Amino acid sequence: MSENSPNGDTSSPQPPDSNVNMDTANIPYELRNAEAVHRAMLDESRAYHENLRKEAERVLAKHLLEERLRDLKLQADEAEHISKLQCEAIEQEKRKQDAEARRLKAEAELQQAAQRTREAEIKKREAENAAKTMRPLPPRVSTPPPQAAPVQQPAAAQQAPQNPPAGSSANHPSSANPPQAQTTTPQAQPPTNPFAPGQPAQSTPPQAAQNNFPPTTHQAPSNPPPQPNPPAQNGQAPHAHQQGHQSHQTFMANDPDALKYAAIHQALKPFRKQVKPNIRDARGERVKGPDGKDIMGPIEAEASKQSRLLRAAVGQLKAAGSNAATHKRMIDILKNSLTYQVNGQILPVDPSPFVIQVPPPLNDPNANSNDNQLPALFVYLLSTFSKALVAQAGLEAHSDVQIAEAVALAAHQVFSHPDLLWRGRSMIDILVAKIRKACGTLFGFRGSETTEEGRARLGWQKEDGNWIQESMHYDRMRGIAAFYAGLCLRQYKNRVNPYPPYHYWRAMAAIVACPVQERTNTSYYVLNALIKGHEAKFLQFYGDMAKAALWAALVEYPAGAPEKNPAVTALATLGENVLQA
Repeated sequence: MSENSPNGDTSSPQPPDSNVNMDTANIPYELRNAEAVHRAMLDESRAYHENLRKEAERVLAKHLLEERLRDLKLQADEAEHISKLQCEAIEQEKRKQDAEARRLKAEAELQQAAQRTREAEIKKREAENAAKTMRPLPPRVSTPPPQAAPVQQPAAAQQAPQNPPAGSSANHPSSANPPQAQTTTPQAQPPTNPFAPGQPAQSTPPQAAQNNFPPTTHQAPSNPPPQPNPPAQNGQAPHAHQQGHQSHQTFMANDPDALKYAAIHQALKPFRKQVKPNIRDARGERVKGPDGKDIMGPIEAEASKQSRLLRAAVGQLKAAGSNAATHKRMIDILKNSLTYQVNGQILPVDPSPFVIQVPPPLNDPNANSNDNQLPALFVYLLSTFSKALVAQAGLEAHSDVQIAEAVALAAHQVFSHPDLLWRGRSMIDILVAKIRKACGTLFGFRGSETTEEGRARLGWQKEDGNWIQESMHYDRMRGIAAFYAGLCLRQYKNRVNPYPPYHYWRAMAAIVACPVQERTNTSYYVLNALIKGHEAKFLQFYGDMAKAALWAALVEYPAGAPEKNPAVTALATLGENVLQA
């Protein structure tokens, strides 16, 4: 009996044959350990797992294929969406370009129409002025018997008919001395005409003194430069020049400082050539020395280097925030120029041709710069600094009054610094001479905007030998005028003001006193920028007198304009905003 048999049968189990059912689920108990049964069970399990693996691989492949197809579809949809967006962007950009082209075309047509209108008006005014110039001759009077030699009338009496009548409005009076600036109590009753003509002070342009600037022995001219050509009337034909000449001479006699500033500007030209000789041969090339380098003046290299630093500092002035570090850098450059030496010596120059009034020596023996000479490098850098200030104002100050204030503050920080004075007086006349050259309207210079001579007198700038566009010229004039206002209207506590507020009054009077026939768009734009943003300070200094002056400048002056162009309209609009505030 088998020990594995439950019945005690010890006979060995018979291997299954072909007649035995090998269904593993129905294997008899006695055959459970048979080799064939085990092999069948293994084969069945192997087949089951093989089928299971194949099914899993099939499902996985199907899933991967679906994922791939889904990704491809998403990519295709995204590419289609991007393509659609690009097409829409292209269409939108094309529509914008078409609209911009139509706008530019319309603006060009409007500008051409406005230009044709201005040209027609100018021709009309020229014809009217030409007709007014040809006055009929008075009737001939019989010659009286020769009793006594006729008394020659003075020049002022001969020009008296050219002056406007005493009862005319504020548009015709000449420049007068401004009232005393006030800071506390305003005047009780302002006059109806704050720019009433007054007796002008008699003075002559400064004489150019001898220039001791080595190594040359050249002397500045002993006589002042010739008087600038008088301005022609606005829109006046060239043959009508004589009438404008008489009016200009009458006005300039009331403002002699303008001629002095012109003389200062003329004196700076030969001085600049002395600092930078720019020696060239017949072919226009720089002459070389034995070392192969350009022959330069004794301080030319240092002057060029420090000038670049000053111009860079001026360009870094900002409207918002503090400019104290920039101011210190400017002052340090100029202070160092006072002690710059060449071969152990400071090259001097006589500064008297560069100031309106030569100050007397100070009684203090320890005072700085108390001699009759100053270092040439210092004077040259002051000229460069002044030119950079005017250029910066003309470039950026027209759009923001704060920029004009920043440039004006930099000028005051330098020209009022105690270490940069000559005999206790500021050298700010160099800066004012640059301003007068760049914007003659502020100093009473008049001229037609349609003539070469008139544009040069007004300060119309050239680029590459051609006059700049009108819009650029007007922006430049507005920027310089705003800078000039910030330069004048400034109150000091610890230092002496180098350019007091009465210069602002004189500039406004020089513009408002211009006759109607000699006004230009430049004068309206300059007057606008001179007042806009500075009316509060003007009222603080002059009180009720300032109110009367603003009325004359913002109401009466534009009301008397021969045409209502944008310049006149802008000034009148400013008057409405200022006087109603």
